[in-house]
Amino acid sequence: MSSPRDPGGASGSSPTAPAAGAHPDLGPLAAAYVLILAAFRPLAARLVQPWITAIAKRTST
Repeated sequence: MSSPRDPGGASGSSPTAPAAGAHPDLGPLAAAYVLILAAFRPLAARLVQPWITAIAKRTST
């Protein structure tokens, strides 16, 4: 159910809510950015962990 204060309804499922008032082309760009980060962050963590482990071993001795 929608109200004047919450046009997206109780669930907040308005598709334009994050980009309200922004340039219309920013919505797809923001979505692509989020999807790229969602895929890249776990890979980056796996690639960086061996370096961090090596540095921690080197500084602890």
